[in-house]
Amino acid sequence: MIDIYDGATRRPIWHGVGANREYRGRVDYVKLNQAVAAALAKFPPQPPVVGS
Repeated sequence: MIDIYDGATRRPIWHGVGANREYRGRVDYVKLNQAVAAALAKFPPQPPVVGS
């Protein structure tokens, strides 16, 4: 889970989530880094298109 907050207001502005169903007692840092990169690739979110 990744939460990003506005530094001035301390309000949450974005939330990213990933899941691993293959936990075997050790952290696979390659998979973790890939998951973080995939989540952050969606930041900042694009505003919705209005009235097209």
